[in-house]
Amino acid sequence: MSKVLERFLDSERKVNGNDSALSDAAPIVTFAIKLLDDPVMAALTGEQLLTLKEEMAEIPALKGFLSAERDLYFRYSEAKKNGFKRIIDGKEIKLTRVSKATLKSRYRVGLRRFFGWAIENKFAQGPVPEFSFTTVNNPGKAKRDAFRHAMGGRPRNPGKPIPRNTSK
Repeated sequence: MSKVLERFLDSERKVNGNDSALSDAAPIVTFAIKLLDDPVMAALTGEQLLTLKEEMAEIPALKGFLSAERDLYFRYSEAKKNGFKRIIDGKEIKLTRVSKATLKSRYRVGLRRFFGWAIENKFAQGPVPEFSFTTVNNPGKAKRDAFRHAMGGRPRNPGKPIPRNTSK
């Protein structure tokens, strides 16, 4: 799989004229390579694909890791080894799993892009796997209030008028 990733990145660089695949697909494909011990693409089993789907939902978010520790497999291994906790500068940090949005819009898209290319170029067979998998432990979208900042930190309440400061 690692050799196919190299070919994929070279091909994408030639086609697109940039290294977008390096940031879009390579991190999650590298995670798959490390998790599955660099399998032969043409020999991937359903069991291996299911393991990948399940375990990518266990990757922790970046909070609690240094910038040099961005590697997805490193973060996954550290979280599994330490029960989703890290000690940094004497403080315990509780790790959280990546969000459902990250799983769907980044990891799933990157894997499907890579597998689609691999199948098209005969490095693998069959339809492109779906890679849709989330758990209750993966947080949903963060709730955001577009008016919070404009209102001085107060949430917007559409039922009440905004009090005006009339004092001089």
